[in-house]
Amino acid sequence: MLENWLQNYNKTSLVFQEKLKGTPIEDRIFRNWLILASTFKTLENHLTLPFTYAQVEAICLEGIKEQNEKTSSSNEVSNFWNTIDVVVANGQMRWNVDFVVRETTKLKTDKIRPEWEEGKRVLYINHTLALDFYAKHCKSKVLPRETMMYYLRNSKLYLGEKKAHKFYKWNHDAKGFALNSSGEKLAKVTNVMCFEYDPLNLNIHEANPFSYDDSEIIDKDENNIGTDNSHNNEPVLAEKDDDELPF
Repeated sequence: MLENWLQNYNKTSLVFQEKLKGTPIEDRIFRNWLILASTFKTLENHLTLPFTYAQVEAICLEGIKEQNEKTSSSNEVSNFWNTIDVVVANGQMRWNVDFVVRETTKLKTDKIRPEWEEGKRVLYINHTLALDFYAKHCKSKVLPRETMMYYLRNSKLYLGEKKAHKFYKWNHDAKGFALNSSGEKLAKVTNVMCFEYDPLNLNIHEANPFSYDDSEIIDKDENNIGTDNSHNNEPVLAEKDDDELPF
């Protein structure tokens, strides 16, 4: 029977390769499903089962494609976050300007509105800017923008999108937050994607230059950005212009 299994394994391998031609498949995934199909083919004349080898083959081929796609998307998402980790470490994305990590017991996005008994750290990130940096700095194969957005939105740690999140503008010359004539920080409003932070295993929380949270998230009203319940109670001015200052 072992000899028959080896023959069936080799024959089935050739059939699978032909039917999957043109689709890059991880060898581990291919061989796992191949073992299942060739084992059934070897035993089909010795067992009475309510399905045929043709059905098993179709299931295995579909399983190969599906598992390979999921593995590929997981790898690509990891490449994205590894790139962002480096970009933040290099100071190209800034805390409370382009992203922030907050511990919260509730969240309101277009996808979920959970309340957690124990706080969760949530990453709020300007995904438009993050995708630009990914395209420029990723050391691996760079996926099209739409494809990466699809992968991010379907990743397990994705918590949804907030349409009006408050960040602060940055003054590149002064290397600090942009201020108005009264010395108050200028706010900007942007869309952000939210992710459960800790399982990402990133280090970008270390980019926080403050010993305290200098602005809290207000989930009660996403469009109410004119005030800020910050620890130092400093006023924040919200501007309609969403672009960063040109200096």
